[in-house]
Amino acid sequence: SLPELRLPLLTDLWLDNNKLDSLGPLGFLPSLQRLSAKSNNISTFGSPLGLSPNLSSLILAFNNLGQADIEKTIPHFVSLQSLQLNDNPVVTDLAEEYRPWALRLAPQL
Repeated sequence: SLPELRLPLLTDLWLDNNKLDSLGPLGFLPSLQRLSAKSNNISTFGSPLGLSPNLSSLILAFNNLGQADIEKTIPHFVSLQSLQLNDNPVVTDLAEEYRPWALRLAPQL
């Protein structure tokens, strides 16, 4: 797990390959645009994941995320334009329903 961050000018945060089980709460990151936390073991999000109204790219591929955690977190990122969740249980569980489900959560994608 990570400590809460207070980095108002940070625009990119890369947390790939760190064996994280949980992500967040990340804290006050108002300028954050890109967050990558792929290839970890993330199965839960801290609440709230982060105060990042400008987040446009979220890469969470190759983790252990399920449907419930994603549904609680993704709708809060209204500027999100790119979401990568491949190789997570949520994608396998939803199969062909994954794409419509993701678009219901974040229609701006």
